[in-house]
Amino acid sequence: AKAALEIYWQDDSLSASVKQKGTRMQLRLEEIAKNHLPASFSVRGRGMIWGMDCQDGNLADKILRTAFTKGLIMETAGARGQVIRCLPPLTVSEAVLEKGLNLLENAIDEAI
Repeated sequence: AKAALEIYWQDDSLSASVKQKGTRMQLRLEEIAKNHLPASFSVRGRGMIWGMDCQDGNLADKILRTAFTKGLIMETAGARGQVIRCLPPLTVSEAVLEKGLNLLENAIDEAI
């Protein structure tokens, strides 16, 4: 913990990076939701913690299983397991974040 504080919190670059990547996640997830309107996805979150409510736990589970086969590890939340949770590490690179979002979109396409 001490090393992490010394490395990442010397200035505000980490918090600025988190804000930028969080905004990118939000915009991309909202775009994915719009592209799949019949599924009635809703997106909510803050920072680098985002969720897509699939309204259906079976669909969310199918999306997660498909994503896993593509190399993306995710989990569900919500009372019926209907929310797909996106929780990348704060230090994720923009390239890896984009790759993960692309994998998620492909998994959604396949699952639907």
